[in-house]
Amino acid sequence: MPSFSVSSTLRSWAEVDPGAFRHNLDFVRQAIGPGPEILAVIKANAYGHGTGQAARALAQGVAVFGVANLSEAREGRGSGA
Repeated sequence: MPSFSVSSTLRSWAEVDPGAFRHNLDFVRQAIGPGPEILAVIKANAYGHGTGQAARALAQGVAVFGVANLSEAREGRGSGA
């Protein structure tokens, strides 16, 4: 069993696999069929996962991205998505 220590300076983090975004998008597409367009919400830095990373991972499968403000729209657009 690995050992670990707890420190008050320890921070939490999330590692996100862009392939998981695509997998989830593919699952939704299968569930709703080919007709409806999909809006992916990437506001608030994609809920902490990175607006640009999320936008690039989902760009080929969604019609539009939902953001909270103009700076988030610029960040998503600037990511190359």
